[in-house]
Amino acid sequence: MADVVLSPHLDDAVLSCWRALDRPELATVVNVFSGAPPSGAPVGWWDRITGASDSAARMRERGAEDAEALTLAGARARDLRLLDHQYRSTSIGAADLAAEDGRVLVERVVLVAALR
Repeated sequence: MADVVLSPHLDDAVLSCWRALDRPELATVVNVFSGAPPSGAPVGWWDRITGASDSAARMRERGAEDAEALTLAGARARDLRLLDHQYRSTSIGAADLAAEDGRVLVERVVLVAALR
């Protein structure tokens, strides 16, 4: 049986669900809001608070950190690459998530959600 950890953002699974990741069975982390804004886009509010001057570069940094941590746990990531609310002006609906459904389907799943 495959474990899938649903993670709203990069690093949420590692910070909130490490126990579900650090085990002999391979787990897959589905990072929902892992997309980067286009280069040159205005810096997002959270990125600005954390000292970033380029949101696209910050998302690349966060992705690399997440990948490194998941490698330590022997887990893998599937990034849906949807944009976080700080990078968009419209809502993400069920249809947007459903369009990504085929990327995360596995036969048998234990779903663990990392909630903030």
